[in-house]
Amino acid sequence: MADVIAAIGVFDKTLIPNYMQAPIFKHYKFDGAQFWAENRKEVQALRAQGLDVNEDSFYLNRFLEFRKAESLKD
Repeated sequence: MADVIAAIGVFDKTLIPNYMQAPIFKHYKFDGAQFWAENRKEVQALRAQGLDVNEDSFYLNRFLEFRKAESLKD
């Protein structure tokens, strides 16, 4: 039998009372509402340039950008 690795994400608050990103915002002292507003604005700007952007996963790119800028440094 092959080794199996599973990853579980909670996307709709069925297993925890908040969205799965809430602990990240809390830990790094981010304003979640501001983060999502800026994320939507950036997605809209990219779409206005004719790019096809998935709004549901674009925030992951922002997390990576913050990490590179050390905004998400422990």
